[in-house]
Amino acid sequence: NIELGFRRAFEGSYPAFKELRSRHGLGNVRFQVGVPTPIDLAVVCFGPAAFADPSLVAAFLQAEIKEISEIAALADPEDVVFQLESIVAIPAVSALPTSGDNHAVDAQSDEMLGRISGLFAAVAQGAPENTHFGSHLCLGDFNHEAFAEQGSVEPIVRLVNALMDAWPEG
Repeated sequence: NIELGFRRAFEGSYPAFKELRSRHGLGNVRFQVGVPTPIDLAVVCFGPAAFADPSLVAAFLQAEIKEISEIAALADPEDVVFQLESIVAIPAVSALPTSGDNHAVDAQSDEMLGRISGLFAAVAQGAPENTHFGSHLCLGDFNHEAFAEQGSVEPIVRLVNALMDAWPEG
């Protein structure tokens, strides 16, 4: 049983958020909970080899869904949005070949896009019905330096399309 600490952090800051939102008449503002994707948690904890270990990723997915469900039970579903964050997946996707390269976009690229988009979608699929999500697709920031260079945006567009195809209803 892995505790990630998201619920604990939510419980510690949500009351102050509600008070400030009320005080300033910002009733339409939602509380945002940033949640790294399961692959990010696995790689940060166990290194790059974790990318190839589905059991590690599955353990983090299960823990994330548990804490998202607990947070959703503590607040009105219209009051919270979960932002899926990934600094591991996006640089990996950015390095994929593009149609402008001298070689065709290959099946291995499609497999990686499917796996990454599937992990994003699996978090939403496991969450309670009507849980709100956003995604933060970036190249990371470590001391104001990106983790990867972005050439063509084509791989990111392909990821977003794959994510839309994989995203669950509700």
